[in-house]
Amino acid sequence: MKSWCKEIGHGLKHSKRFYHYLFSYVLIVVVLLFIISSVVYGSFISVIQNAAEQSTTTQLRQIKEIVDTRVKEMDLTALQITLNPALTPFMISQDGYGMYSAVNELRKYRSSNGFIQDVAIYYERNEQQLLYASSGTYKLQNYLTSDDISPITKGINKRLDDKGRLLYVHPLPEKYGLILFVIKEQELRKMIRSSLNGYSGFIYILDDQDSPVMSVSNHDSENKMAAVFEAVKQASQEAMKDTVTVEGKPYSVLPITSETTGWSYIAVLDQGQLLSKVNETRTIFNFAVTAVLLIGIIMAIVFSIRNYRPIRKLAIIVNERGIFKTPSDRDELKIISEAFGEIAKENESLSLELKSQAALLKERYILALLDGKLDGHLIPETLGHASLQFDKPYYAVLLFRIDDIQAFTLTHTSSMQDVIRYSLVKMLEDLADEVGRGYGVEFLQGRGVALVLNMRAGREDLLKPLVSLAEKATSLFRQYYSLTVTVGVGGVHDDIAMIHKSFAQADYALRHKLVKGAGKVIAYHEIKQSKENTIWYPLEMEKQLVMAIKQGNGEEAESVLCHMMSSVAAQPISIEQVEYICFDMINTVIKTSVEMNIPLDNADLTVEQMFASRFETFSELERLMIDYCQQICNYVASQKDSKNRGLLEQLRVFVHEHYTDPSIGLESIADEFGFSASYLTRYFKNQTGQSLKHYIDQVRMEKAKDLLIHSDKTLGDIVQEVGYVDPTNFIRKFKKLEGVTPIQYRTIVQSGPLPVSK
Repeated sequence: MKSWCKEIGHGLKHSKRFYHYLFSYVLIVVVLLFIISSVVYGSFISVIQNAAEQSTTTQLRQIKEIVDTRVKEMDLTALQITLNPALTPFMISQDGYGMYSAVNELRKYRSSNGFIQDVAIYYERNEQQLLYASSGTYKLQNYLTSDDISPITKGINKRLDDKGRLLYVHPLPEKYGLILFVIKEQELRKMIRSSLNGYSGFIYILDDQDSPVMSVSNHDSENKMAAVFEAVKQASQEAMKDTVTVEGKPYSVLPITSETTGWSYIAVLDQGQLLSKVNETRTIFNFAVTAVLLIGIIMAIVFSIRNYRPIRKLAIIVNERGIFKTPSDRDELKIISEAFGEIAKENESLSLELKSQAALLKERYILALLDGKLDGHLIPETLGHASLQFDKPYYAVLLFRIDDIQAFTLTHTSSMQDVIRYSLVKMLEDLADEVGRGYGVEFLQGRGVALVLNMRAGREDLLKPLVSLAEKATSLFRQYYSLTVTVGVGGVHDDIAMIHKSFAQADYALRHKLVKGAGKVIAYHEIKQSKENTIWYPLEMEKQLVMAIKQGNGEEAESVLCHMMSSVAAQPISIEQVEYICFDMINTVIKTSVEMNIPLDNADLTVEQMFASRFETFSELERLMIDYCQQICNYVASQKDSKNRGLLEQLRVFVHEHYTDPSIGLESIADEFGFSASYLTRYFKNQTGQSLKHYIDQVRMEKAKDLLIHSDKTLGDIVQEVGYVDPTNFIRKFKKLEGVTPIQYRTIVQSGPLPVSK
């Protein structure tokens, strides 16, 4: 320990680095302590005050939420009362049982809410001016102080009552009465007073018109409560809502407004009580600050010594090895940084040069091997220069092609695309260890990866491990990179010079993605036997497609296209012939549109996308051709629609003249006008916003309601007269539309307004 201190002391005599550390640590301690103590000391009073205020605010917010909940419950109860058939004006006006039933119903609503002392309902068109409550039946002037209820709005109302009760009024719709809730004021006051937490203060509740609903104090008189309230109102008008002074005593004002009721909850607390604990802790705070400062300085010295010692040792080593000469200012950290910077630059330059050369050489030899450009006798020696080992007896090639290359390039930056391709190559080379050894390289301008495999000998079929490896690779690509790829599997050969042949076989298998679809593993040995010397072309279907396009029948054109695609895929023909047929189908559609002289939006772009350079599977080609044909058919159909502007009125007249016929329907109307049922339905809905079938039902229902009101015919006769056959179906539709059955509708309408008993 003594020698350690002596060594450090010798180094500290001239080192600026040590004093830099020491000054930095001490400065950090002093600055932090100054900031913390200033903030803590300066806000100490406000922290304690805020803690008390926060506690009161939390209690006040809980009261607000409870009151809001109770108000919502009263509003819901009012809604339930208005919907209760036993509490309608007609039922209540019935003497005897009606009144008794109404009082019992109101008692149920009162018992379901412990916040309500009484609940009453009053209808304005009541000549006896009776008010029905859960506690009994009253004259309006006996229950309320004022019987003028015409301008009443929803909320707490004190004008109607001077008996000290807290009334919540809920006017009925159309202003034909009101519902009254008498609130248990004492329980509410007790709950509000508990939120003061023993502090001297006041709580005021104001309605949405800033009129006082209730005020509660803790250990203060009514006069002082009124004086404080006036001061709070004055401060609110002057936009000074946080503090008021009454009789020389400062008070904190804590307002909360309910978004549900619009009521304001204001707590006013004595600031003198809130600051009573400050003086008790001030002395303790000062001692704590001093102790922390001393401890901080000691720790700064210790940390400075510990951090400086290893830096000084490294600087001595650098100086002894002659990498750098120690300057007079003795800044050891600068010496070490410059020395390691030079070393790192040299190593990085050498490493990059070696890696780039090795990678380029490896890629060049693999591409030459795939193209068959290497001399077969010199291949092992040539590949040895690039550290490529092919010491196993069998060889094969797998080609992995990214399916949606356009989405891949749009969703990733250029640098990220390079990273993903590099990762794919490395992943494939790691998977190749399962069958032997593999080397990957990018091909098709970055659209895929070629994997050259050197396989071990095995007893089982060598093609099965290849297919299994390809399937595993596609699964990993999908899992980790969200990429789908199509794989072409070449044949297995026992001569390294035949690698280029396996590559050609894999490429040929990959071309069958057009027929088999994306995301598949396509092996050459599975498709090479399917070629036959067959000449086939979908002539009849092509004629049907041209006819559907010229007729503007988009559904038929889509159906024929789908049938053509499936038929081509099912034929035992070569992939070359499949491609030729696809080209000819595209030319047929384009030629038809040109012959018809049809102007289309973005036609050039659509045509470009349909050529083989822009699609890779039947599904992509089918989608593009269907979209193009739909544009043509929509244009043709629109030209037809423009010639049928008077059709709408003709359809309406026909329905009004034949709605009594039970057989009238979409098919019969379509036959009458010479259109298809689907076209008439689409045309009528585009013109009116409703279907033709719904319009027929609407005409029939209007006529049925007229007969129910103005005739004495039986329901069966009416059903037949308006064109329905099944009375049950008619009743179901009528009730769905009107909410009541036909007989109930006739009874309600013909009976007129219900009389009110006096």
